[in-house]
Amino acid sequence: MMEMPVDTPALDHLLGSYFHQDWRRDGTEHEVLETFMADEPDLAVALPPEIDDLLSGVPADEDLGRVLLDKGGQYAPRSPAGGSRAWLQEVARLARAHLQGQ
Repeated sequence: MMEMPVDTPALDHLLGSYFHQDWRRDGTEHEVLETFMADEPDLAVALPPEIDDLLSGVPADEDLGRVLLDKGGQYAPRSPAGGSRAWLQEVARLARAHLQGQ
């Protein structure tokens, strides 16, 4: 059984409040992430390191998918595109780029 990962309040908020059941009404996944970054600057700073900690603490993609659901997220990354791990890595990359003004 998977050990519970470290606390991830920024990721929890992103998943529960932005990637909610009807998140597609708010735009593409990149647009939703950009909205989060603009609306929640204090949480945005914490997002990349939280994702890094989660990825190092949960090695199996299947377990990561369960964690994302447990945190309230309704976005389901597809396995052919790299699954949950690749999606979280992309979220962290985009967040870092946003924070660096790129």
